[in-house]
Amino acid sequence: MITVVVCTYDRPELLAACLASLARDASAPPAWELLLVDNGGRAGTREVAARFAERLPLRFLREERVGKSFALNRALAEARGELLLFADDDVEVRPGWMGAFVEAANRAPEAGWFGGRSLPRWGPGAPRWVANDLPSALHGYVCRYDLGPEPRLYGDGDLAPIGACMAVRADTFAATGGYDPGFGPRGSDRGIGDDTELIRRAREHRIPGFWVPAATVDHFVPASRLRVRTVVGYGIVKGRQQAMMEKTPRRFARGVTRASGQILRGAAQWLRRRYGNATVCALNVGLALGGDVLSRSRQGES
Repeated sequence: MITVVVCTYDRPELLAACLASLARDASAPPAWELLLVDNGGRAGTREVAARFAERLPLRFLREERVGKSFALNRALAEARGELLLFADDDVEVRPGWMGAFVEAANRAPEAGWFGGRSLPRWGPGAPRWVANDLPSALHGYVCRYDLGPEPRLYGDGDLAPIGACMAVRADTFAATGGYDPGFGPRGSDRGIGDDTELIRRAREHRIPGFWVPAATVDHFVPASRLRVRTVVGYGIVKGRQQAMMEKTPRRFARGVTRASGQILRGAAQWLRRRYGNATVCALNVGLALGGDVLSRSRQGES
């Protein structure tokens, strides 16, 4: 028995494409369920769910507390599966997605969590350089996650999988607990870190992970994500949450110095039409501001 979890907030059009891709996945095992957790937004979400009720083993849930981690924890409380597969409402799974995770779980019984491949699917208006000159420092920001063609156990230096394409055994949640509500998106605010923090706890419990390249999703990325203001804002959130996760002290002067330097470097890169490098600098500005200038520790440091 497996459980597929999709949490959604106010994106019925993208959700419909996600559910349609799950309905096309002929690799689904005989016994599975789909938990669709509505975390708020337009009423259209329920109508989308109703359209797929006969094509998918779907259970519709509503979580009133705004925050993806709350929605995920609601799914954990309702799930019947021994293996939980996670997809976001803005992805389309490729054929074989479910079967690949199930096969990996059987192949690597020692693994408690599994990561799959995520490739960006750009919305209209995306600049040309994202296809040919995308710096690796931006891969996570644009939902690109790929550890290569060979299935294998995760190494210590491998980045944690992204929540848009991963699987976790129910036993792993029993050992580590659920999602921390201090991390992750909240409504329209693009918070992050919910999946990273979970996998960090799994690693602290010495629960190994397994890379599953055959489990692939195409992740919708709007062109607006490359606006400077959006990139900096994301960096601020990421910097704050990294500081909270790692419990690092705030260093105001260092943060201002780092941010100023990245602004100057980014301007120079932009004038040279090195747009990818300039975008990395904008991300680093946000990281410096969020991590050292605006961050607060969990202990309430100010």
